[in-house]
Amino acid sequence: MQAQSLGEIARKEQAKKGGAPRSAKVITNDDMVDLKRDSIQQPGLSNSAKNNADSADTSKTNSNSESKGDAATGEAAQEQSGSSEDKQSQGADLKAKFNEQKGKIDLLQREIDVMQREQKLRATMYYSDAGNKLRDPKRFGDEQQKLNDDIDRKKKELDAAKAELERIKEEARKAGLRIS
Repeated sequence: MQAQSLGEIARKEQAKKGGAPRSAKVITNDDMVDLKRDSIQQPGLSNSAKNNADSADTSKTNSNSESKGDAATGEAAQEQSGSSEDKQSQGADLKAKFNEQKGKIDLLQREIDVMQREQKLRATMYYSDAGNKLRDPKRFGDEQQKLNDDIDRKKKELDAAKAELERIKEEARKAGLRIS
């Protein structure tokens, strides 16, 4: 007599009972992503606490009738996946807004720096040539005033952009996201 493997013995026993083997739930990569998100969202729970919470949920479901339990479990799973997807999309939107606002702030700061350098260069050129002072001092004063007004306008835009960035950070904090 040849030794049988454990799998063959189990198949024979299943055939004797007269039923097809139960189909087990197939776990896909999408399920693993959801599990990873759940574990990230609940960092305070240890694995044993999660298992205890899962077993408490299953005992509650078992106490109800099977049809009610299946419907409630399906609805809860849909709500949980929907809310996690909402949080993910909201987080992605906030991060995109944050990065866009940081880019805008950086651009405004560079523009201000360039304008200030140009102003200093014009003043150096004006004061280095005595002929420029004598030919048209009013034009130089008007151009300097225009540059000062432009710089002040850009600084106000920069302050408004920084305030908007802080508003986005606060919105992300309220949503439970960390953006930096």
